[in-house]
Amino acid sequence: MWEVIGSADNPVWPGWNASTTPVLIYFPGEQEVLLNHPHPPADYIRADGLLPLTRRPTARVWVRNGKTQFDSDGQNTRTEINGVSTLVVADTSSNMRSSLRSLLRASGPAAERDDQLTLDALSSNPYKTLAMIAHEAFHVFQHAHAAEKEVSEGLLLEYPTLSVDNNLGVALEGRALAAALRARTTPEVVKAAREVMAVRAWRRRLLPANAVTYEDGTEFTEGLAKFVEYALIQALEGRKPIAEMAWVRGFAGFEDMSGPRATLVQALIDNTDGTNLVNNDPFGAAPVRFRLYYSGMALAAVLDRLGAHDWRTRILRPGTTLTGLLTERLGSFDQQAVLKAALHSNEAAQQRGRVERLASDGRIANQALLTSILTSVPETPSWRLEIDYSALGAPRASFGYTPFGTTTLSPSRVIYKQVRVSGTIETGGKFKQLQPSPLLHDRNARTVTFRIDGGPPKIDVVRASAGSLAGFTLPGVTLDFAYGEVHVRGDTVVIRLVPKPTGLG
Repeated sequence: MWEVIGSADNPVWPGWNASTTPVLIYFPGEQEVLLNHPHPPADYIRADGLLPLTRRPTARVWVRNGKTQFDSDGQNTRTEINGVSTLVVADTSSNMRSSLRSLLRASGPAAERDDQLTLDALSSNPYKTLAMIAHEAFHVFQHAHAAEKEVSEGLLLEYPTLSVDNNLGVALEGRALAAALRARTTPEVVKAAREVMAVRAWRRRLLPANAVTYEDGTEFTEGLAKFVEYALIQALEGRKPIAEMAWVRGFAGFEDMSGPRATLVQALIDNTDGTNLVNNDPFGAAPVRFRLYYSGMALAAVLDRLGAHDWRTRILRPGTTLTGLLTERLGSFDQQAVLKAALHSNEAAQQRGRVERLASDGRIANQALLTSILTSVPETPSWRLEIDYSALGAPRASFGYTPFGTTTLSPSRVIYKQVRVSGTIETGGKFKQLQPSPLLHDRNARTVTFRIDGGPPKIDVVRASAGSLAGFTLPGVTLDFAYGEVHVRGDTVVIRLVPKPTGLG
C-alpha cells in the first residue's frame, strides 16, 4: 500500500503523501502493533526485530500487550494517539469475528445463514484489505486538511429515512451514477450525470436543510474515502506487486482489476436501491449513511471522467461540495425534461413500488422495536430501566453510539441499538450498558429507557425521597448519577434524577 499512497507522486490523490502516517493494528484486549509513530505512549515497547518487514511504514515498530485503544472488533478508523492523528486497522481475525457476529444475529432461517459460510466469507480478501487501508489512511489526510468539513452524525437522527420520494430519488441517482461510470464515451457520461443532478435537485427540495447538510458532509468524508478505493484500483492495475504478496491468500496480481472495479459499481447500485442489507437493518439509519459512501465515490469519479482536474484541490475548501462541483461542470441544461423522463421510466415505477413497501414495512417494524423496549416477552425474562431527567430542566443529553445503529421514530424519539450505548445527562451523571440493548431516548419526555436481561433486581431500599445516588448500582448497567429518587413499578425500575437537594453539603 505504501508503495502507492506513501510517495510524493501518489497517483490516487496528488499532493497526499501517506508515508509519515502512523498506523495502529489491534486485536481487542490482546495486543496492539504501532507503526511509524513519532512519539508513542510510554507503555508501548519497541519491537522492531519482531516484524521482519522493513518497508515503510514498518521501520519503527512498538507493541503493547493486554491493553488496546478499542475494546470492540472491526474498528477501522482514525484516532488520536499522543496527539497524533493515527490510522487504525483491526486485525484480520477481529474483522472476521465482527463479520461472523453480524451473520449470527441476522434474521431468517439458520440454514440460510449457514449457506453464507463460504470460503470467501471465512477468508480475508487482499484487495478489500488494500482498499480499506487506503480508505482509512485518507481520513487522516482529510482531518489534517479539512477538519472543519466533518459533519455531525447527530444530523443523521433528523433524516427522513423512510421517505418514499427521497428513497426513490436516491435509487434513480444510483442507477444513473453507475451508468456514468460504465459509459464508454464522454457524451454518455454527460447524459447520465445530467440525470443524476436533475433527480438530486428534485428530491433535495423535499429534504430538511440538515438532511442536505448531512449528505454533503458524509459524501465529503466517507464518499471521498470510498473514491480513494476506486482510484486505487485504477492505480494498481498493471502494477508489479512486491515479492511478499505471493504469500497472501487470495492474491492473484494486479494485471486485471476490472473485477474489483465492477464490484464497487455494483455495490453503488445495491446500496442506493436497498438491495444491500446494512447491519440487518433496512429501516434504520444504517442504509442512509452507507449509501452516501458510494454516491460520494461515484460523484468524484464522474468529475474525473469529465476532466475536472482541479476538483481535488477545490473540494478541500470550506463550503465546496461534490454536488456543487458537478453542477458547475455540467453547466445549464433542461433539468425539468431530464427529470420528467427519469420519473416516468419503467425503472422509476419499479423502484416506487419497492420504496412504498419499505415505508409501510418500516412503520410496522419500528413499532415492534418500540414495543420490545416497553413490553417484556415472557420467554425472555427482562426488566425495564427508565432514567427520567425531566426534573433537571432542559439539560443536554449526549450518547455514545454507532451511527449505523439508530432508528428515528419522530423528531423527538430516537432508538439507539447494535452496540453498548453510553449516555451523559448534563448535571445529572452518566450510565453505560454492559450488553447491547435497544435504547429509547424521548427528548420531549426527557427519559431514557431500555431493557436488561434477567429477572427484576432486588432493591433493598427504594429511594422514595431525593438524595445522593453515589454508590447505587443495578445489574446490567454502570451508573454514576448525582442525586435522585428510585422507584419500582412492576418490572420497571425508575431513576428520577433531581437537582442537588437543598441542605446537602
